[in-house]
Parts: sequence; structure tokens; C-alpha cells
Amino acid sequence: MAKIGGTINDVTIEYGTTADNEVKDSLVTLLKGIVKQTVAPGQTLTKIFISATTNGKHDSPRHASGEAIDISRLNGKKIDTYDSDTEVKALVDAIQDEADKQSGIRENFGPHFKHKHNTNWTVGGHDDHMHFSVD
Repeated sequence: MAKIGGTINDVTIEYGTTADNEVKDSLVTLLKGIVKQTVAPGQTLTKIFISATTNGKHDSPRHASGEAIDISRLNGKKIDTYDSDTEVKALVDAIQDEADKQSGIRENFGPHFKHKHNTNWTVGGHDDHMHFSVD
């Protein structure tokens, strides 16, 4: 288990109340693969907001075990603006696409798509955040 920290690949990491908790090393590795300033062509990712790790109540037991994370803002903008903000859409799409390429990815839910083990998955919600989990 490890803390995610204040930056990944020169991208600032901010946390919601009680979200700065230790998570599995494999989740930190996943984040290092997807949180990059240049993840989206024509956009620069400078900041993400982690709203949940092991804090709060979740349907997924993966949060409690440190295997899941929720990201609800990119560059200070809420992800629920996905349909109306071209920057948010480009960043979300690129991050979710990049996450599907990472080894160990289990769940990749967000407004772009909902995949479990790189296959379309039916699950509610996730229009206002991205949820990633690892095996």
C-alpha cells in the first residue's frame, strides 16, 4: 500500500475530504500510466481531483480494499461538464482510452464508456466522474 502523493508526471493531484489514503501499489502504477500532461492531443492535463479512494460508501468493495479510485475534476473542471466542455471531453476520452491499454486494469467507468476488463459493461452512474480499479 502507498500514498499517491501530490504529483504524478508533473500533474498536480488534489484530494477530496478524507480521500488522501493509501491504495494498492498496482493502482498507483495504473495512475502513473494514465495521468500525463500530454495524454490528450491539443490539451494539457495540469491537475486532477481525486474524490474517492478508500473513503466514503461505494457499491464496489474495491474502494475499501484500496484497489479503486474516483476522479471527478480535470484541470479544475467538473467531469459532469463532459457533454458541454471540449477540454473536459478530450481529457476524459484520452484518459479512459489510455487506461484500457494498461495492464491490470479491471474497471474503467466514466462518461466516455464503461468497460470491465476492456469489455463493455452495464453499470449505472459515472457521468460525473471516472472510476478506475485494478485486479
